[in-house]
Amino acid sequence: MKTPEEIAGKVENSIWRAGYHLTHTHEDLLLFTHNHFLFQIIDSEAPVRVYFNREFDESKRLPLLSKLAEAVKSEGVELSRAGTYELSAGEGEELQLSFYEPLVS
Repeated sequence: MKTPEEIAGKVENSIWRAGYHLTHTHEDLLLFTHNHFLFQIIDSEAPVRVYFNREFDESKRLPLLSKLAEAVKSEGVELSRAGTYELSAGEGEELQLSFYEPLVS
């Protein structure tokens, strides 16, 4: 059984080969360059959840999800579309992350 940390490492390497770079991690979240999407690793046995930035063109989401799923497939990682998110400024240098339209619970 893989740990969430092992899955994160496999995802990071695969997504890097697809042209995106991990820019930040926070607890179970992985954020990537361009801020089009983020991954959430809830459980090592569950698919990795993919949330798309609400500002990212909706018509480009499904093609990108397919590209990302193909990138991680060789590592035995499955992705699941989970909804959208929004990043906004919080207090000071903090960022506020809000999730919308969750497609999974």
